[in-house]
Amino acid sequence: MLVPISIDEGFLDLTTMDRHVWRHTTAADYVKEICARILREAGIPVSAGLASSSRLAKLATDAAKPGFIEIPPGGEKEFLAGRDLRELSGIGKNRQRSLGALGARTFGDAAKLPSTLLRQNTRTSKMQRCSSNGTRMRKIVRWIP
Repeated sequence: MLVPISIDEGFLDLTTMDRHVWRHTTAADYVKEICARILREAGIPVSAGLASSSRLAKLATDAAKPGFIEIPPGGEKEFLAGRDLRELSGIGKNRQRSLGALGARTFGDAAKLPSTLLRQNTRTSKMQRCSSNGTRMRKIVRWIP
């Protein structure tokens, strides 16, 4: 399922595609072929990220520019560990300062903090905590031409 986000950005949900589309290839190969086809036919370079959630796919796409990055299932924490908290959706300057005061500068730092401490001091939501741990799961790809 294609979910357009803007004129030049969207998400492609590949959750059930393995049963219907690729039998002798992988999701990563499929995404790479889409990117290559867009470049070949439209002359537009595309950046793409393949991950278990739309948030992770967005981060992978941003990190891939230009190109492609796949975050394999189980590799979410490793990918996120060193990424700056500014990249986490919903983390504004005030929350960054609050997290910084607790010693958190990266996703990995925030993921190590106890959830009660996060709630009390930063009002960080459960969804943001799950995102910093890479535990929100749905196989989605994001691309930007």
